[in-house]
Amino acid sequence: MKKLSFILIFIMLIGSLSSCGAREDRFELTYESDRTLYLVGETVKITAKVTNVSGRTYTYKGSSSDYRPYVNLYPILEDGKVGEPLEHLPIASTTDAPSRHKIEDGKSGQVTFEFPLPEDAHIGKYTVSLSYEGAKKVFVGAISVIRPAEQNHVEDMPYSSVTVSSGEEGIHPLRGLLYTNQYLNGELALCGDGYGVYWFFDSIYDINIENYPCIVLDGEITVTASGNVQIGTPYLYDFNYERLDYNGGFEGLSALPAGEYLVVFTEYHDGSLDDPDADEYWKTMYENLFKLIVRS
Repeated sequence: MKKLSFILIFIMLIGSLSSCGAREDRFELTYESDRTLYLVGETVKITAKVTNVSGRTYTYKGSSSDYRPYVNLYPILEDGKVGEPLEHLPIASTTDAPSRHKIEDGKSGQVTFEFPLPEDAHIGKYTVSLSYEGAKKVFVGAISVIRPAEQNHVEDMPYSSVTVSSGEEGIHPLRGLLYTNQYLNGELALCGDGYGVYWFFDSIYDINIENYPCIVLDGEITVTASGNVQIGTPYLYDFNYERLDYNGGFEGLSALPAGEYLVVFTEYHDGSLDDPDADEYWKTMYENLFKLIVRS
């Protein structure tokens, strides 16, 4: 009898250890962020998702909002080690009484964490860490933070969410509408046109060229946008708003001779990519503008 009891306990122990060892395989952890590059002073938004991939129903006791992963954002310091995690804004939770919840195989839960970047935020790479019930996944260097270039930010001017950077500094260029089209059930329903950067060239907006967003070349020029935004190739103007003969792309900007240039590029938003099942969406094209200084 004692021998049988010992065998049963041994089998239960092995099963328990096996279950613990496989815990990370029960859940898939993924995330999305609107961008991979942020300026100091902005807020990093990370939407994390946990999915039950165990092949069976998962049961937990708690509130209905507890089925969601936790997110940490760590700076990678100069010595390669990680620093203290950034503080995030409060996360909304349900207040229902704890109860048992069943999560079927393939079902997901998600949550959005927001991390404001303080003025003294570390400049460089950041690691995103996701965790849920013993499962953990780490994305090393997935987010980059740079300093905003010193410039005059003019109130009530339309700025793009696209980030243009060189070295450790970046800007948001001015943005002028070229056109926008509304679609209902796949058919064009409404359209509108704008003037693109000529809103600024013709002084329809009261802004001087000295106040254009400006970046000083420090290596390559990088343009970072969210996933559903398409960026066009740049074209150049001089300070008399005369278009220059240039077709070198963004990579060719670093080879320009010393001088000051106006750089213009298109930014295209296809709203149908946000939700393929949506009956209503917009397709919009903008022109973006910034000033580039190339020093000898």
